Formats: sequence, structure tokens, C-alpha cells
Amino acid sequence: MKSAAEKTKVQSGTCRDGQYDNSRGGLQDPAGTLSDEKKKRILEKARELYNQSGSKGEVPEVCFNLKGRAAGQWRMTGGQEQLRFNPQAFVLDWDAHFPATVAHEIAHSLVYRDHGPRGARPHGPEWQARMRAFGCEPRVTHDTPLSGRKMKTHDYACDCRHHLLSARRHHLIQRKHYRYQCRQCGATLRPGKNTRGAAD
Repeated sequence: MKSAAEKTKVQSGTCRDGQYDNSRGGLQDPAGTLSDEKKKRILEKARELYNQSGSKGEVPEVCFNLKGRAAGQWRMTGGQEQLRFNPQAFVLDWDAHFPATVAHEIAHSLVYRDHGPRGARPHGPEWQARMRAFGCEPRVTHDTPLSGRKMKTHDYACDCRHHLLSARRHHLIQRKHYRYQCRQCGATLRPGKNTRGAAD
């Protein structure tokens, strides 16, 4: 059972703070420190927008555990809707994200409820109409400088230069025997000096 600090019910919506800690199965403190008052305002705005739309169904769970460059995210997890928000985005630029980011994600939810998983494009006319109905500009991106995820890279070389490959591509080369070629010289990439599996 989760403690009151980990999960708080607000009307028909649910709020969850922090991000999952896979080693302990609990929640950690979020990266940005968004005040409880502002979290409550986001939850109230979500409830207001769902009511304004005349949507049938409850306000989904609202989490403040999104990291990276995205300010918000709507998703289906195990058949349940979830709204996730990046606290850092709201801390850095409240006016740019409230209520626009909240409306953006709720518009995704409502389009899904109306049209199903394959019925409409993510930022298509149906989504844009929902945003306008909420009184928000239908913008797909934001301008807040959020720190993205730090991705590990692996050094590879060809005949003309060095390349930094993602962990995914490195795995495909090492485990699945994929081969990548340089677009400049056409040579097959081989592990560089600082990559495990490099020739000694």
C-alpha cells in the first residue's frame, strides 16, 4: 500500500509524485521541485478541462514524474489512461506550460476516447480542434530548455573518421551482428579504442 505522501486522491483524479526507483520499487523525489499548490492547480485544471469537454469517464491518474525534454505525456498503460508531466518544465516556465501543456495532453486523451487507437493522427485536425476549444494554441512543441536524457555512446571508426553510436546500435552490432557503414567512405564501422570488443 502506498503512503499518503506517495499517492494523493483529488476528486476523481489521482496525483503521483516522484519517479519509480526500480531497485526498491518505491518512489523518489522528483527532479524539479514543483510546489503542492501548483500540482493542485494542474489537477484542478485537468478536471475542469475534462468537464468542459463533456467527456464520459474519470480523470486519469496524473503523475509528476516525467523527465527529459518532453513537458507532458498522455499514455495508455495496462488499459488505463495516464497523464504525466515534467515538473522541471513547470518550474522553469509556469506561464508557458499552464494551462497549455495540460490542455495538450488532455486533448490527446479526448481524441483517443472519441476515435480509438487508430482513428486519428496524434496532432491532427481532431486534436487541434480540441486545443482550440480549450482556448489554447495547438502547438506541438515548446521552447523551454529542458535537459534531456544522457545517452551512453560507443566509439566506432571507419577509414575516414570516428563515429559515436547509441547503446542500441552498439548492442545490435555486438549481439545481433548488424553491420553499419560510413556514409562518407562506405567502410564498415568497427569498434574504436574505447569500445568493448575492440581489437587489442
